Parts: sequence; structure tokens; C-alpha cells
Amino acid sequence: MRTAVEAQGYAGYSEIEIFANDWWGRSMDEVPRTCIARHRTVV
Repeated sequence: MRTAVEAQGYAGYSEIEIFANDWWGRSMDEVPRTCIARHRTVV
């Protein structure tokens, strides 16, 4: 999906949405650190 959107010329921001309930029980340090690391693998 990202490739299709960028092919149309979009070069703006992207975001991370967390839907899985198990993330809500994790530490406030772990969640953003993990999200950032995984996001960087696809951006």
C-alpha cells in the first residue's frame, strides 16, 4: 500500500497505530522504542 501511495506523489508523514491489546501492558519505554525500530525497517 505504501508503494502505491508514494507512486502517486505522496511524500508526507506516516504514522504508527497500535491495535494489539498486549502492547498496552508493556512499559512506556519499550513501546515507542520497538515502534521506531520497526518503522525504520520500512521507511
